[in-house]
Amino acid sequence: MISKLPFSAAKFYDVLAAAPLIFLYATGIVVRLVPDMETDARSLPSPGAWVHLARDATSILYFSLIIFLVFIRCMPVAKSAGLLPRAVALAGAYMAIGRGLLPFAHLPVVFDAAAAAMTLLGTILSIIVLVRLGAAFSILPEARKLVTDGPYGIVRHPLYVAEEIGNIGVVAQFAEPWSLLIEIASIAMQLWRISFEERVLTRAFPEYAAYAARTRRLIPGVY
Repeated sequence: MISKLPFSAAKFYDVLAAAPLIFLYATGIVVRLVPDMETDARSLPSPGAWVHLARDATSILYFSLIIFLVFIRCMPVAKSAGLLPRAVALAGAYMAIGRGLLPFAHLPVVFDAAAAAMTLLGTILSIIVLVRLGAAFSILPEARKLVTDGPYGIVRHPLYVAEEIGNIGVVAQFAEPWSLLIEIASIAMQLWRISFEERVLTRAFPEYAAYAARTRRLIPGVY
C-alpha cells in the first residue's frame, strides 16, 4: 500500500508558501528596477549612469535568481518550530524595504557613483553566493541541503555578508538618519535569524558542528 505524503511535504506547497516572496521580488523588478534602468539609460554616457545601470541590471538578475531558486530548491529536511523564528527571518530579510519611504539624499556625483558601486559589488557577491547555494536556498530557518565549500568555506553565512556590503551603498543614498537606524535594526534581526538557522542545521546535519568549529560565522578569523 502506498502512503500519501502530507500536503506540506509537496513541492507545490513549498512554492505556494513562497508566493508572497515571489510576488515581492517580481514587483520590485517591474515597478522599481526596470523604470530605474530606463531612467539611467537616458543619462548615458555619463560615467555615473553606467554604474547605476550596472547596479540595476545586477539587481534584476539577483531578484530573478531568487525567484528561480524557489522553484528548483530541494524540500526541507528540518524546520524551526513556532512563529518567532519565521517572524525574525522575515523581519531581517525585508525590514529594509521601509527605507524606500524615506527621501533620497542629493549626493555629489562622485559620492553617488561610489554608493552605487558599493551596492553593485554587494549584489554581484550575493549572486555568486546564491549560485553556489543553489537548491539549499531558503528565507526561513530551514535545513534543505548542507553547503560547506566555495564561499561557505570562508564563512558560514556569506550571503548575509554580501548583502550587508551592498547595504552600505544603499544606506548612503538616503538623507534621513532613519536609514541608518533601520539598517542597525536589520543587522540585529539577521544575527538573531542566524542563531535560529544554525540550530536547525545542527539538528539536521550531524557534520554541521565540525564545520562550524572550523569556519567563522561572518568575518574570517574574527567572528
